[in-house]
Amino acid sequence: RGGEMYEGNEGSVVLRAETAGRRLLLSGDVQERAIDVLLERPDALRADVADLPHHGAVVRNSDDWLAAVDPRVVLHSSGYRRFDDPDKWRPLLGRQASAAGHPLVRAGTSRDGFVQVRVGSDGTLETWGYRSAARPPERIRPADETDETDAAERPAGR
Repeated sequence: RGGEMYEGNEGSVVLRAETAGRRLLLSGDVQERAIDVLLERPDALRADVADLPHHGAVVRNSDDWLAAVDPRVVLHSSGYRRFDDPDKWRPLLGRQASAAGHPLVRAGTSRDGFVQVRVGSDGTLETWGYRSAARPPERIRPADETDETDAAERPAGR
């Protein structure tokens, strides 16, 4: 904004890419101040797949960010059990899924391992978790497509 420079996490690169009609938003470590600037152009934030800013830290404008992005797949990148606190985002994600009227896939590196999002030539989205090289990858589905547990609560390997 106006040539203003940001340092540290607020200066993270934010990248939006598009393929087969699907948009991917990588928000890096941005926090409240940078999110405020991004929210000035909500049309540029809309994406089908997005990672949660700053390893999923919930901040003052997290609800606004989530509403502007309106993702179908949310990626949560964090070290194993280091930052992963699904209880912080569960209410926000639940409200967003209800407001948007579509299911939401939550994939977290601390729970699902290496996460791969596949975009088919027809625009279909698939999300896969690779917890271990010794085990086959597992499909990560929206919470409303899982059995009795929420996708965010699914133990590794199920």
